[in-house]
Amino acid sequence: MRKVLVLIAALSLVGIAQAAPIQTLVVTPSPAYYGDLLNYSGCGYGANKDVAVVTVDEATESILYMSFSTRTGADGCFSLTPSQAPLPVGDYEVYTAYKTGSGVGIYGHHKWLAEVGLEVLP
Repeated sequence: MRKVLVLIAALSLVGIAQAAPIQTLVVTPSPAYYGDLLNYSGCGYGANKDVAVVTVDEATESILYMSFSTRTGADGCFSLTPSQAPLPVGDYEVYTAYKTGSGVGIYGHHKWLAEVGLEVLP
């Protein structure tokens, strides 16, 4: 009986080790002030993957032009501070998805992988 329990525990640990990584997303500073340059970073996406970072205005539920794509490193992480027009004052949701198609955007259906709220103050 003890050998069976040890085998079950060992198999459980193997299953945990093989589980898909959890993707993370961090936007700093948070809260942000109008005019702040934002840094977007995350891990768990897999090595050398194209990731789209999408900003959605909570008031209009529309995707903003501040969205962009980047490539992860060999460690499956990315960090980027794009030089972009500042986000207007308001509340946003920022999402990541694997990039599909060509160009800088996301095309077709996508599955959000990570999500974080962002408040931009005056």
